[in-house]
Amino acid sequence: MKIIIPKGSGFCPGVISAEKKLLQLREKYDELIYIYGMFIHNKEYENFLKRKNIISIQDINKLDDGSIFIIPTHGIDRNFENIVKNRFKVFDFTCPKVKNVQKIIFTHKDYLTIITGKENHPETIGLKSYSSENIVISDLSRLNEKSFIEKIKNKKILLISQTTANENLYINSLNYLNNLLKISFITELKNFNTICPSIINRENNSIDLLKKQSTKAIVIGDKLSSNSQRLFLRLKTVNEDIFFIENINDLEKILDKIEKEEKILVVSSSSTPSFIENEIIKFLEKI
Repeated sequence: MKIIIPKGSGFCPGVISAEKKLLQLREKYDELIYIYGMFIHNKEYENFLKRKNIISIQDINKLDDGSIFIIPTHGIDRNFENIVKNRFKVFDFTCPKVKNVQKIIFTHKDYLTIITGKENHPETIGLKSYSSENIVISDLSRLNEKSFIEKIKNKKILLISQTTANENLYINSLNYLNNLLKISFITELKNFNTICPSIINRENNSIDLLKKQSTKAIVIGDKLSSNSQRLFLRLKTVNEDIFFIENINDLEKILDKIEKEEKILVVSSSSTPSFIENEIIKFLEKI
């Protein structure tokens, strides 16, 4: 079996940097470290952090004042951030790419902000808090809803994307809004494609290798992860023989569908830690 790993597989630069800072904090302080929500969307990694006394928490009322509090890579609500900074010892590990989107929105406060992405994703929730008025487009059908049409009429529009959202969703939304601008239904349109380049590059590299060098592919990620799901679905458009697994146990369940002589593409999402990928690759190499 030949295993092919595309360039950029695994943690993106933002997560690599945040993880390094987090583990440095762990060495510096003996006390418990608290993260608001999940550091990244991967349950196996959350368990890894828990063993290091780095705990995910949702209810800040359970924390003592002065506790070490981590803002995760996807950021948090702006108003909530002000609250926690007044109570805790806060370390902000928001991805620089997400920080940039927050800044774009905040500097366009007089625009109606349209965000393409998942409505309840932590990053999207945070981004919304930087706008004075916003709409989230999770599906293209939203563009044809009466409430959407009425809300954007005669407005200045800012279009941005959740950094891990589907690029086609952003592009199709942009085309739709450009057509409205041409007929003066909206007064102005500013757009920024804020999808993380590392995610797009990983997907494109994977698709290229899948077309030219591989017979099947294994996507390693967590079902909670937007970029994991997106990677899987994009590869599915090229080849039906794509398997989504979270860990070594999932791999063992699909072994009967993989031949020893095959060339297998193995690619991890931006939220998949290297220890999971390495364990899976070592297992496959022994087949």
